[in-house]
Amino acid sequence: MSSIGIAGGKSEIGKTIITCFENKDKETLISLFSENMQASRDLETEIEDAFNYMDSEIIEYGLIHSSVGGGEIREEGYTLREG
Repeated sequence: MSSIGIAGGKSEIGKTIITCFENKDKETLISLFSENMQASRDLETEIEDAFNYMDSEIIEYGLIHSSVGGGEIREEGYTLREG
């Protein structure tokens, strides 16, 4: 059994990703990526590798936070920039 934590507030896309991992649903997970990302990476293989890495059941997860590329994450008055 595995426990995963995703920081921040709950989001529908985060729940979808967790459901995809629970059901090993590559097609739905791939559909969440941009067309550019789908065209430039071997997402099917990478996702299969991720499924194999998490070879057990997700039993719990923390609060979920998501942002898109170029987005900002604000925590206690600070702006964190990724990339």
